[in-house]
Amino acid sequence: MALGAYLVGLAPEIYWLDSSEFVTASWELGIAHAPGHPIAAIWGRLFCLVPVGSITFRVGLAAAVAAAFALVRCSQITQLLYERGGDTPARASRWVGPLGATLLAGSYGLVIHAIRPEVYALQCALSLSLILEVLRAQFSRIGVRAKHLTAAAFWAGLSLTNHHLLAFSIIIPCALFVLLLLPSLQRPWRWFGVALFVVVVGLSVYAYLPLRATHHPLSNWGAPNTWSRFVWTVSARAFAKSTAHFSLSSLPELLFALADELRFFGLFVALGGIYLCLRLSELRRAALLVVTCIAFGVFVRALVGFDPATPDDYGYLASSTALLSVFAALFVALLVSRIPALTHARAPWLGGVTLALFFATALFASEKYSLAAFVDTRATYGELLDNLPPRARWVSSYFQTAFATAYLQKVEGTRPDLLWVHRHFLAYPGYREDVLAREPEWSSDLGDTDVTPTENATYVFEYDVDLASALVPRSQVVPRVSWLRYADGQSRRFIGWQAILSFHRLCVPSDLTPDVGARDAAEAEATSLFGTSDTISAIRQGCGTEMARKLVLTDRH
Repeated sequence: MALGAYLVGLAPEIYWLDSSEFVTASWELGIAHAPGHPIAAIWGRLFCLVPVGSITFRVGLAAAVAAAFALVRCSQITQLLYERGGDTPARASRWVGPLGATLLAGSYGLVIHAIRPEVYALQCALSLSLILEVLRAQFSRIGVRAKHLTAAAFWAGLSLTNHHLLAFSIIIPCALFVLLLLPSLQRPWRWFGVALFVVVVGLSVYAYLPLRATHHPLSNWGAPNTWSRFVWTVSARAFAKSTAHFSLSSLPELLFALADELRFFGLFVALGGIYLCLRLSELRRAALLVVTCIAFGVFVRALVGFDPATPDDYGYLASSTALLSVFAALFVALLVSRIPALTHARAPWLGGVTLALFFATALFASEKYSLAAFVDTRATYGELLDNLPPRARWVSSYFQTAFATAYLQKVEGTRPDLLWVHRHFLAYPGYREDVLAREPEWSSDLGDTDVTPTENATYVFEYDVDLASALVPRSQVVPRVSWLRYADGQSRRFIGWQAILSFHRLCVPSDLTPDVGARDAAEAEATSLFGTSDTISAIRQGCGTEMARKLVLTDRH
């Protein structure tokens, strides 16, 4: 049922942020941004073969199926813990698992990544699979314990090939827990060797990166066909600056968002579930593992910062939300199991709660989270490319523009006459060589960090704050499409940023003829979208001077 709800809300066209990149990487078996996400590209490519809807819809279908698998795993974890928690009739236990999954099914962090191409639903499914196998090992007989731990090792290796930072947030507490189980194995060192081999089997998916990089796909982050580039891509060095200064300043906002994922009341119920599970000797050790996984997941996102207006940041919370949903369901189920009056009505009572919660969640989520009518990104960038001059050299500056351009050219075949390069990728290892391998016409234009135009070609630069003054007259911002409402939150942020860039472009000293009317109009539009922000005020104060160029703009999407 949840999968059906996700399909109803699935985006038919590309979304903002990284969605278009993941569609391109899946379609052409390319390499997405660090750490490359090879398992996501392979998973998405399998669904590209399904003859239903657009390519974007098919890759989104892969995310929806992964989200449904995460719900299955959440249900299995809930049922396993409930069955180990005391007197639990089989009829009642069948409803407890779906109750936990239902709480997760309507959370924003899972839904928004189940209805558009992304990697977080898949990561949630992989993480919950790892936790489930470790818990099965905890509760299984000694003779079969090694089997479950070996399966856990495989899921650990596989999860590292998707989003390794999130994978480590689950692997570390699980590994510490497994150390407590090792003495119970008959031959622990033999199992350790087998587990290490199985982890390597899972990690072997990373061989996809150099194998595909040799074919120079359009989506080829880091061009990892050499050892140094492979390490650069997998280690995510491109994002080193954003994670260099760890801070927990965003922790309050993050905890608020996590509470909102469970509708606040659900969080208090989950805390009650944690308390009950820690009180039960049969569940205490397992509960400690699950609580530690929740804490690690929240801590990792807090370290790199949290923006409540960015959907991807909620993807980091999906596993923690799932595990809190488990505890919330356990609180209700364990409480019911200890009420004598409900001894014979336990199964129908839990079934009624589950169904009522599911339909309430489905109604709320479908109204708030659907992307079934979303076309903003495709329409905006499609009109941008359509209006570029014939055989122009298009130089993008913003990562979303780069991902959308690659999608439109590779997947949809839009404007094959354009030569395209992204300025800010030129400093990345292998990018310049990769571009020249596909389009040697750029040989006299590409420097180590930027593009130097020649006289015999038509250039259009996407404006950004670091663009050289001499290139400003050849630049433009991404224009707003007149017939679009831009009702989506990310759409509003995007056009707001473009309005600020337009205002900034008309204020920095350049060879551009001053146009006071256009400048005032750009300022008015930016103010209408962002209000009187510090960024707009700073541009206004430095307008026409070198001070405007030196501004560090903080409202970037």
